[in-house]
Amino acid sequence: MNETTKEYNVLGSRIKLNAGDDTNANADKIVDKVKAEAEKIKLASPQLEDEKIFLLVALRMAEEKLELEKEFASNIKHLESSAAHALNLIDEVTPTHFS
Repeated sequence: MNETTKEYNVLGSRIKLNAGDDTNANADKIVDKVKAEAEKIKLASPQLEDEKIFLLVALRMAEEKLELEKEFASNIKHLESSAAHALNLIDEVTPTHFS
């Protein structure tokens, strides 16, 4: 894998990321998401300093991550429950043979 360094500019801060070729697209998406969130906050509250905007972006992304983790856990529990119910139904309709 070829490791490259890519430079980004977010709210005037230069950020360098080392990434392999296959992860550059992810790095681009991540930086684009951070930029978009920062711009939303800056438009809503132009008086905020960039450091506070970065902090708010981090807090929003952490909140989003926690919500996704909670939703994922709930979906897994639902899937496990559905699978158990399906297995019970299969057991009910499967004839039992005694020899």
